[in-house]
Amino acid sequence: MLKEELKQYLFGVDNSSDSFDEHIISNKIREIIKADDTKSLEDEAEIFAFNVYTDTSNSTSWNSYFGPMMSFSDKNGEAVDFPTRNILNEQILTYWRNRFNESKHPFFKARYADLIIEFANYNSEKIEPEIFNQSIDSHIDLSKQDNIEDIEARQQLERAFYLIKKYNKKDKYLEIFGISLELEEKIAQDDKPGLWGFVLEWFLLDPNFSVPEDKEIAYINNFNDRRKRLISTNSIGSLENATVELAKYYRFKKDYSQVEKILKEYEDCIRNFKEYKESSFGKLHYLQNLEETYMHFNNSNILTGRLNMIRDELRNFRLDPNDPNFKSISVTQDISKEDIDKFLEKVYESKEFSKIILRIIVNFFLRKEKETQKFDELNKKYIFAKIASGDIFDDENRFIATLPPLDEAPELHFIKHCSNSLQINSVFLSLVFKKMKEDYTKDDLAELIKNSGLNNESENIVIDELLDSFWNNKYLAFIHIAVPFIESSLRRLFLTSGMVVSIENKIGGYDYKPINKLLEHEQANIIFKHIFKDAGENLLYTIRIIFTEKIGLNLRNKVAHGIYQSDFSNEKHSNYIMLILLILSLIRINK
Repeated sequence: MLKEELKQYLFGVDNSSDSFDEHIISNKIREIIKADDTKSLEDEAEIFAFNVYTDTSNSTSWNSYFGPMMSFSDKNGEAVDFPTRNILNEQILTYWRNRFNESKHPFFKARYADLIIEFANYNSEKIEPEIFNQSIDSHIDLSKQDNIEDIEARQQLERAFYLIKKYNKKDKYLEIFGISLELEEKIAQDDKPGLWGFVLEWFLLDPNFSVPEDKEIAYINNFNDRRKRLISTNSIGSLENATVELAKYYRFKKDYSQVEKILKEYEDCIRNFKEYKESSFGKLHYLQNLEETYMHFNNSNILTGRLNMIRDELRNFRLDPNDPNFKSISVTQDISKEDIDKFLEKVYESKEFSKIILRIIVNFFLRKEKETQKFDELNKKYIFAKIASGDIFDDENRFIATLPPLDEAPELHFIKHCSNSLQINSVFLSLVFKKMKEDYTKDDLAELIKNSGLNNESENIVIDELLDSFWNNKYLAFIHIAVPFIESSLRRLFLTSGMVVSIENKIGGYDYKPINKLLEHEQANIIFKHIFKDAGENLLYTIRIIFTEKIGLNLRNKVAHGIYQSDFSNEKHSNYIMLILLILSLIRINK
């Protein structure tokens, strides 16, 4: 039997007309059904149903629309998925079939239908046509919800389109075409290629599907208008997308003269682009880009000739070592004493120490969404981040890595950006801790850390020692005590939360997994989200940037391996470590 509390919760959601986030449902299920609870078959079925993730490309680790929320290794090094397919059987499929029949909300209808479709091999019954039809219709309904994100609306239609094609639902073809066309017209924005072009990919390039001629002509005309707008505004990234998609269409129609015309206009736009003409770095990047684009359409004498010409240019190309555009960028800003005083007054407006700690964290932890906006704005302004690679060195000028161009490794550039953001705020962080030392004692903070439940009583002497060092500005001692203490605390948090933190070694014992691997694991993300709710992912990311990311501050590894230790004698790095200690001091584990 399904737990009564969960049954009532699912009933309420099912009978609501609102849209909702599936992660809220999965969190609620885990809240109701604890990890150590005895679970019925129905409980297991609902846990599985709402803790898988979906991928419209069907390229999860299960080669399915559904995949595990997380995968990790057990003590024997064997891969373990959560949720696991080991629980699937005919009874669970029958339960989902019953839930499908009784559900009303399109999200529930789509979820249970898709589970039946994807895992049908666990059930001897054939899938009724009604299940396919209801799944398709439910995904279509979900794509039309008022407050749905544009990209999610497209993904809902993509799932419906996939089912129509795979199971040959010919009677649905024209319907899904009309709905997809309507959605693309509604959400398309010139500078967001992910929101347009899918109608062309799904329908106009499909030899087994024909759309009304007037609709096709109108769509291609609108697509070409967008391409021309992008040419006029020198929006190179989006223009490349529009060019390639339209060239694919005309190649499909065997109209090679149009393919040649479109590619030539794209090339002309690039060769007139400011960064191409004024920077040797820009010219090299865009020549390589042109070579790659022409390679996709090398099916006429003219296109072959253009490709060979570009390759000749690349063979003879030399970067200009005196390129005036290759320069460092710095930003300076004067901050008045009045502004500083206002900031500190705001942080310390409460006299309750725990609230001050919370205010400090709120002011200084990274918010990925906000940093992404800043990151995108900077990269639009400074084109060289996109086209130039660079070597990264540590404080002792040891080579660490080559940072590829932005287009090839955006996640690495983002880590570097977040590290820079933390360092920009280091002056304010220093002022905050200076005032803390003036107005409070180390015992005030020690009490919070000791009461978190993360550490044993035997470690209280370590807590006292590291805080004494910080309060007395003995930063070299503080950081060497605090870093292993934090690593131990994080490991104990993960272990208490059910995460596997060790792995068997070659001599029959167990070694701890590297802390960076634990922090990067999806299960760590889930643990922090459970503890800190919406802020959890950002707090964990802040800890990673400070503690273990090589392109970030990487303080844990610098301390552990004795890299540039003299730099630890000043307060800057110690302040970042103290920020992590404050975050961990908020955690409460019942003993």
